[in-house]
Amino acid sequence: MLAVHQHLYRDHLKMTKESKQFQEFFVKEDIHLIQQNFQTLVNYCADDNLACCQIFKKLWAEYQNRFPHPATLYGMLNMGNAYLPINENWELFYRNNEKTCEETKEAGARALVTAAKRVLHDLKPDINGEARIDAWLFDVDWSIKGDHEFPEWYFKLFSKRGNVYLDKESLSSEDVTMKSAYVPLIFGMTYGPYPLHRSRYYGWGYLVPNEKAQNVGDPLGKHFLRYIDSKILRPTRHVDEFFVLLEALKTTKFWTNYAKRVESEIPVWYETSDGARLGAIAPAIVPAGTVSRRSVHKLWVTLTNESGTGRIGTGIKSLIQAPDGYLLVGADVDSQEQWLAGLFGDASHARSSLPCHRLILCLTPFSNMMLAGSKADGTDLHTVVANQLKIDRGQAKALNYSRMYGAGEINATNTLSKAGMTMAQAAQTAKELFAVTKGTESSGFCSISLTYSRSCVFIKTFRSFTIEFEKWVVSLVQKEKPDVPEANIVCSLYDDYSDIARLFNGGYESATFNYLEMQTHREVLRTPVLNCRLSDSLSGLPKDTPDKKYFTAKYKRSVMNWLVQSSAVDFLHLLLLCMEWLCKENNIRARFVISIHDEVRYLCPEEDAPRLALALMLSNMYVRSFISSKLGIEQLPLSVAFFSQVDCDTVLRKEVHIPCFNADGSPVPEGITYTIEDLLKITGGSLAADVTSSNEDCAKIKASS
Repeated sequence: MLAVHQHLYRDHLKMTKESKQFQEFFVKEDIHLIQQNFQTLVNYCADDNLACCQIFKKLWAEYQNRFPHPATLYGMLNMGNAYLPINENWELFYRNNEKTCEETKEAGARALVTAAKRVLHDLKPDINGEARIDAWLFDVDWSIKGDHEFPEWYFKLFSKRGNVYLDKESLSSEDVTMKSAYVPLIFGMTYGPYPLHRSRYYGWGYLVPNEKAQNVGDPLGKHFLRYIDSKILRPTRHVDEFFVLLEALKTTKFWTNYAKRVESEIPVWYETSDGARLGAIAPAIVPAGTVSRRSVHKLWVTLTNESGTGRIGTGIKSLIQAPDGYLLVGADVDSQEQWLAGLFGDASHARSSLPCHRLILCLTPFSNMMLAGSKADGTDLHTVVANQLKIDRGQAKALNYSRMYGAGEINATNTLSKAGMTMAQAAQTAKELFAVTKGTESSGFCSISLTYSRSCVFIKTFRSFTIEFEKWVVSLVQKEKPDVPEANIVCSLYDDYSDIARLFNGGYESATFNYLEMQTHREVLRTPVLNCRLSDSLSGLPKDTPDKKYFTAKYKRSVMNWLVQSSAVDFLHLLLLCMEWLCKENNIRARFVISIHDEVRYLCPEEDAPRLALALMLSNMYVRSFISSKLGIEQLPLSVAFFSQVDCDTVLRKEVHIPCFNADGSPVPEGITYTIEDLLKITGGSLAADVTSSNEDCAKIKASS
C-alpha cells in the first residue's frame, strides 16, 4: 500500500516509511504493550484508513476510464463473492490424507535407507582394504571422518547427521532426504545400457564421448515416469525398494504441495439442531489476478483435474458438497476462446467484402470448422489438422490451442519432438502446421502499389476513395515541385507509414491472426466486447522512448493473447450478470458458488435446479448474441447458442460421471446432465416459479443420464 500511495501522491500527502512502522505491532507485540501505546496505535489505524480512502479516490477514476462498462464491475465483485458449502467430510478428508501421506512417505524413507545400507555393505573394502569399484558411486565422498562408521555421502541422505544412527523402524519421512541426488546412484539406475551420472554443472546424464548437452532434472520426476514405465530408465539393484520409494514420491507429491493451502482455508461451521455438521468456506479469490484479468486463488483456481490418478488428495474439489435437498448446478462454456477467435476473424473478413447489414458467420475456414465441424465425422479443426499433418488428434489439439495463445514454430517443434519425432521431422511438421493454419506471412504496408489491394484489410469503397484523394494531392504537389517522387508525397500523408504489419494468407486461421495483428497497432487497445483497456504493463511505450519498437515486437504475442483471453473474461462477467438478472426476475433461489475460468457453479434447492439450468442456457444465448452483435454479426448458430449440457450434481467435479469418493471411502452418486431439449421438456420452456416439472420427464432424463 505504501508504494501505491507514494506513486499516486507525490505532494505533501505522500506517505513515508515511518507512517507504516506500527504495521506488525498488533501481531508481534504483547497485549500490555498494545495497551500502553493504545492512542498511538489507534492514530496509526486511522491514518491507514485515510490512506486507503485517498488511494481509492485516485484509482476509482482510473478504473472507470479503463473499464467503462458496469458489467465489468459487477462481474469482478461477484467473482470475489464465492461460497463453497462443506460438511464433516472436509476435516475428515484432511486428517485421512495427512495420515496416509505420512505412512506412505515413511515406507519410502525406510526403503531408501534399507537400499543404501545394502549398497554400503556390498561396496565395503575387501579383506585387503581395497575399495570396490562401482559404476555409480565412484566419485562420491567415501571419506570417513573421526570415529564415524559411515562415509560422508551416506550422511547426506539424512536431514540431520544424528539421524543416521536412528533405528530404521523409528525413522520418519522428515528424517530422510527422499529426493537426494544420491537416490538414482543407490539404485544403480541406467538409461538404456548406460549408468546414470550426475554433474553439478550439467545435471543428470550418462558419460559418453559426445558433445555437451542440456541440463537434465530429477530422473525420478514426473517427466521421466514414462521412461521408467517403459524400462528405458530402470534400477539395476534393490528393485523392490526402488519402486516403494518411487510410489511414495508419486502418490504424495500432490498432497505435499497442497496440504498447507488446504489447511489455510478457514471453514465456518453452522449451528444445527439435527447434529449434521454443515459449514462453508469463503475463499479469498482475486477476481482479476493476471494481466489478462483471469481470477486467481492459490487453491481452488489452480487445482488440476487429477481424479482417479491414485495420488493422495486429488479429490479436494469433490469436498465441496451441497447440503441435503440442494444441488450444485453449472456448466463449462464450450470452446469459449476458440469461438471468440473465430468470430474476430469472421467480423474482420466480412467487413472487407460485405456491406455491414450482410455480415455473416462461417466466412473463414477456422470459424466454419469450429461452428459446423464435427468430431464424429472428422470435420472439426483438430481432426482436420491431425489428418493433414499425419499426427495424433490430441497433439493437434494441444498445438492449436498453444498457437492461438501466441506460441510459435519453435514451441510446436519442441512439443512434437517430445512426442517421439526426430528434430528434423518435428521442425518440418511444425512448418507445415503453421502454413496450413496460420498461413504464409507477408509484410504489409511495404509497397505503395500493394497497400490498398488487400481486400482482407480495406473495404473496397475506402480503397477507391483513398487512392483518388492521394492522386489529387500528388497532382497538386507535383505542379509546384515536379521533381518530388510520388512515393515520398504519399508517405508524408500518413503517420508511421513505414511501420510494417505482419499479415497472413492461405491458412485456416489467417483472418483471425490478421485481426489480432491489426488490433496490436492501436494506440489504446481495448476489448471489442466491454471496451476494457489493456494493462500499462503491455501497452506501447511513449513515442520517443528508446527501444519502443523492440518492446512492441517482443510482447506482441502476449498482447494478442490478452485480447482473446480478456474478451473471454468479458464473456464470463456478462454471463454472471445475466444469471443474476434472470434469477431475480424469476425468483430462482440460487447462490453463486465459484467461477474457474470458463466454468460456473451455483447452489440451489433441488426443485429449482431445472429452472436454474434453463437460466444458464438462456444466459449463454444472450451473452453470445450480445458479443456477436458488438462485432457486427447479427447471427447466432444453434451449435453454440446453448451449453452442450448443464450439470446438476451434489459435489463439485469436472464431469458428473467422474468417480468420486467421500472422505470415509463411500462413493458419491453420479449427477445428472441436462441438454436444452431436456430442459424444455421439464420446464415447458418457462422460468416461472409456478411451472411444475413433469415427474415422468424427470425420471426419463435421469434414467438416460
